[in-house]
Amino acid sequence: MLYIRSSKPFKGAVVCIEVDNGTKSAPVYLHRDIAAKYGFVEGAAVTAPRVRAAMRDNERRRATERALYLLEGREYSRHELYEKLSHNYDEELCQEICDMCEEKGLIDDLSYAGALARRLYEANRYGISRIRQELYRRGIDKEYIRIAIEELERDDVAVITEILKQRYSDKLSDADDRKKTVNALLRRGFSYADIKKAISIVNS
Repeated sequence: MLYIRSSKPFKGAVVCIEVDNGTKSAPVYLHRDIAAKYGFVEGAAVTAPRVRAAMRDNERRRATERALYLLEGREYSRHELYEKLSHNYDEELCQEICDMCEEKGLIDDLSYAGALARRLYEANRYGISRIRQELYRRGIDKEYIRIAIEELERDDVAVITEILKQRYSDKLSDADDRKKTVNALLRRGFSYADIKKAISIVNS
């Protein structure tokens, strides 16, 4: 059996609990609400499993607060949020927090995939293969990627034509320049067939 030698304020809402096993004591830092929940007051008798449970609850609270802080700044996919949390917390806890965020609607990979696909297409002016790569890199499920791409309102030739007029209008007459331009557009994720059509439109 252990007992609480002392309970003192530490920083902010954190308290320092001195847990004594009869021969030595060790500090345990907990949120004051966690300490109160477990009855960790000076002189209280506690068991080692109860101390471990309190520490786990405290870690869960911190991980939840971290997740909520991240989600205040921008949307995350489940994979992205998990990766952020995994720098400080174990796999089981990261999965638990991600599950909680999904249940509360704080993360939604299907909605995230659709919004990101639209932004990459409309603002970044990426083609479909590049968009697919970007979504996959963020850990989005292949089925969600398929749905997000299917729902895009697309006119790839028109987008490529606009890019050509804005950036490459003077690089289409020379064969080497034209090849570099095509390669640049291919890297942006557009198909060779659509690039060829757009070049014909600009040159006509």
